[in-house]
Amino acid sequence: MPLPNSSLIRDPGNRLVNEELDYDRDQLNKLHEILFAALNACQKSAYEAIMHSVENEEGCLFFINGHGGIVALLLPNALDRILRDILITRYENSSIKPFGGLTIVCGGDF
Repeated sequence: MPLPNSSLIRDPGNRLVNEELDYDRDQLNKLHEILFAALNACQKSAYEAIMHSVENEEGCLFFINGHGGIVALLLPNALDRILRDILITRYENSSIKPFGGLTIVCGGDF
């Protein structure tokens, strides 16, 4: 997954952001290996599709166990439009990519 530019994010006055960025990468890598090894075939397929989208900057929307009514129908269209509008100031071709080129994963019941 692409990493944000830490010089733009680190702000000595923003304690919440700094706490979110302060994590043990080695511990997270070990946890990833354990959890990845435990994936079943369907979960591994979803994982691989999501990672492919992230690595290739395709900008896809994934619903994992997403059941529901009108929110599940409207959310993708609204989110796509909003992200394209917001990201146009940062990425020149975001207006032509789904979800501004970001990969979105939604989990749970909508």
